[in-house]
Amino acid sequence: MDATGKAFSVKNESEEFLILVELFGIIDDEFLRNFGTQCKLLGIETETPILQLGHHYFKGEYEDSCGTAVILEVNNGISPTQDSNMSESKCQNPSLNVFDTTRKKLNMTQVFLTEKNVTDLHEQNVM
Repeated sequence: MDATGKAFSVKNESEEFLILVELFGIIDDEFLRNFGTQCKLLGIETETPILQLGHHYFKGEYEDSCGTAVILEVNNGISPTQDSNMSESKCQNPSLNVFDTTRKKLNMTQVFLTEKNVTDLHEQNVM
């Protein structure tokens, strides 16, 4: 209810944003291919979000990209086993479609975590 006693409804609105994420650090392409798309992203709405990929951690920083990033998706279409007349070159070069565009970029730099002793943390807070 508002100040006049009239009831009103508020819709919980949310917006979707597509963000280009660039990973910097000691990580190879093979790891990303084998890992898939499972990850944990903490603090997405903060200035420095944290990304966890397996045992690898990345600290991020947002920036506007120089120009527009185009996100493409692979259009697999017909598999080579379904159409025996399809040329070999067509099977190796699938077509790409524009999925979306964005001007936001999240640069993620790999960080290495170290375990802190609880008594050391307590001593730092006391002093």
